[in-house]
Amino acid sequence: MEQVNWKAYCEMLVQHAAGGDVELIREPAAREALAETDGGFNAKRRLGLVPQPVAISERCVAWPLAELKAVTRARVAGMPPEYIRLLVQGLHAQRTRGLPKVRAAAPRKSPAQPMRDPSPAKTKRRRPDATKSSEQVRLEQAKARYKLVRQDGGAA
Repeated sequence: MEQVNWKAYCEMLVQHAAGGDVELIREPAAREALAETDGGFNAKRRLGLVPQPVAISERCVAWPLAELKAVTRARVAGMPPEYIRLLVQGLHAQRTRGLPKVRAAAPRKSPAQPMRDPSPAKTKRRRPDATKSSEQVRLEQAKARYKLVRQDGGAA
C-alpha cells in the first residue's frame, strides 16, 4: 500500500476551493452537503473538522460550498481527522489571503456631542428603609399610625 502525502493533498484541496465564484449555503444545506446530523455537524464544527460559517448579515451565517466540498473530498479519500483539521485551517486562511489588512478607525466624536464623564457609573440609590427587615418597617408604620390616633384625641 502506498503512502499518501496528506499535506500535499490538503494544499491541493485548498487551492481548488479558492478558485471561482463563492457560493454560500445555509446550515440545513451545509449539514446535508456533509451528510451530518445536527449534533454531528455541531460537534465536528467545535472540533475544527468543519469550516466555520461566514457572517452574511448581523444575524445570518452561511458556509462556502467549495469549502464543504473540499472537506467531503478529504473524508471520501480517507484523510485522518488531524489532517482534515489542517485542511480546515488552510481553508480559513485562504478566505483572507490576498486581502489588505484593515485596521478599524477610532470613532470620531462630533463637536456637538458632549464628552462622557469618565468616572464609574453611579450606584443605584437605596431607599432609607431598604436595610430594615419587613417586620421592622411594619412596626414603624404601626407606631406612626398610633401616634396620629393619639394626637387626634383618641383614647389611649
